[in-house]
Amino acid sequence: MTLTLRSLLIIVLLFVYGNTLAQSTRKKTPASTPTQKTNTAQPVVQDSVKNVNQDTESEDETGKPLRKEFESKKSSNKYYIVPTGKSGVSIFYSSGEKKDGMEEWNWSIYNNQFEEVTTKTFLINPKLGFGDFAYDESIDHIYLFFGKPDNSPSLPAVNGYKDKFEVLDLDINTQSIATIEGLFTKKMHINTLKAINGNLYIGGSVVPTMSQLIGASCVAMLTCFIGGKKRFDIFPYLIKVNKSGAEEVKVPIQKQGEILNIEYDSTSKKILCTSIDAPMPIDRNIVIFEIGEKAGSKPVVLKSSANYYLLNGQSQNLNDKDRLIIGSYAKREAKDKLMYGISRKAKNSMPGSTGLYVAKIINNKQSIEYYPFSKFTNVASSISTAAKGKEKKIAKISENLNYNILLHKVIRRGDQYVMVGDIYHAVYHTETYQAMGSNGKMTTQSRTVFDGWNFTKSLIAGFDLEGNMKWNNSFQLEDRLSSYLKEQVKVLQNPNNDKIVLVYSYGGFIKSQVLDGETLEEQISSVELYTSNESDKVKTSKYSNVSWWYNNFFIAYGYQDIEGKKEKGKKEKRAVFYMNKVSYR
Repeated sequence: MTLTLRSLLIIVLLFVYGNTLAQSTRKKTPASTPTQKTNTAQPVVQDSVKNVNQDTESEDETGKPLRKEFESKKSSNKYYIVPTGKSGVSIFYSSGEKKDGMEEWNWSIYNNQFEEVTTKTFLINPKLGFGDFAYDESIDHIYLFFGKPDNSPSLPAVNGYKDKFEVLDLDINTQSIATIEGLFTKKMHINTLKAINGNLYIGGSVVPTMSQLIGASCVAMLTCFIGGKKRFDIFPYLIKVNKSGAEEVKVPIQKQGEILNIEYDSTSKKILCTSIDAPMPIDRNIVIFEIGEKAGSKPVVLKSSANYYLLNGQSQNLNDKDRLIIGSYAKREAKDKLMYGISRKAKNSMPGSTGLYVAKIINNKQSIEYYPFSKFTNVASSISTAAKGKEKKIAKISENLNYNILLHKVIRRGDQYVMVGDIYHAVYHTETYQAMGSNGKMTTQSRTVFDGWNFTKSLIAGFDLEGNMKWNNSFQLEDRLSSYLKEQVKVLQNPNNDKIVLVYSYGGFIKSQVLDGETLEEQISSVELYTSNESDKVKTSKYSNVSWWYNNFFIAYGYQDIEGKKEKGKKEKRAVFYMNKVSYR
């Protein structure tokens, strides 16, 4: 067998492995989302310029809206922002400098007027890559995760971390930094990073290392693909990190599966973990269990049906015993058996969901209702428009809707439960580069590079106390990239529970949707994010986002390419990372 043929077989086998692993709910690519028409209502978000007499806290001494800019050239590293309530906001980033062979990072704290309070510097082993961060509001600590990546350029679905990792504990009150070291005994793909009551939980699944993939490829080639291993088992993996160190947490799943999400239920004061239990070959169940010293209650298990299998879920306690769970589901393939919940013919690592389910557990008895996305307002009307009235075509499109949906926490609103979900898909591009081949000559090779998550639409639905869907709606988000798979729509609820406001960034604007009763209304005009100078023109806006800050204030941030004017009319171009203070009323 020639070297070229062997190389080709290795590439093909690795590609097959990547398609059958299906270890993460994050690596999915849905069908494109249709456009929709929204209703209008009075604006509910106002910029400080339009509220000079009401919200002067969002202005500087000259009366201009508060804004902070950082230089952001194409070669610079990313800025990460963490709003920390009325005390201010934290920014951390790599300086791009090296000191004693270590990579230098900066942590800056600003007050709520964007005045710098302090800047601290810490050093990171250059072999460790930044993964994600989490903010623990209960103790005002920020946790930064750095791990040793083990990535496959051609198979991003098996990317993960292995061996040693570090967690930087940033204490906002004392402005101090502590380093906590840990060890992954297995290669881990991270799905969630959550800080709760002084503990950082890192959840995900065990995935094969590159050396394991290459070894399996070699064995398969030597045996002419007879008797070789055709898949790797995927098991859940959960790590707890605190000032005492890092330790693995045992989970009540011994079969294949993964940790999906971790949430703190403030009502029951329990930490709930949502996970997948996927025994081979056709089952895929949702398991929700408690985490903590006193945790010992029996896990809740939702089983997939003959027609659908479950992808994720958000749990809401109705009382001490009963529970409501809302999540997304996918349609089963009629002819293909599932491998870890995935059709063998599926081209993506995870299929998109085809609807929402509502599960009720009353007196330990379960019941589930399924609601396909085709029945959602504006989604169905868009399908009808696209299909131009052809009934068969409408039915076919509706049946095959596939969305990746990031579910928000369930909201209690009077005698209803409200679920919000952001629809997204992963975006990649291919790069070519020169590398030394096995024959000692430079060759052109290619690799797949992950660009980010593109969010396109948001769904909202209301369910009564019995779990029946009473109404639903959807609205368009800007097609834009986000570095992290985090909620793009921020939800505000006033104390009287009569209105819910959904706020989100749209290019250089802040938009909002108001849920009044069962009607979702968009404001008449959007709030423009002002720049530092009146002559500035925003040419491009990237990775824009908005987060609730404190009281009635939001912080909008992202990257902009700006063109302004110098003296004598000369043009000036600058690339910045910005943050604007925006007031809401």
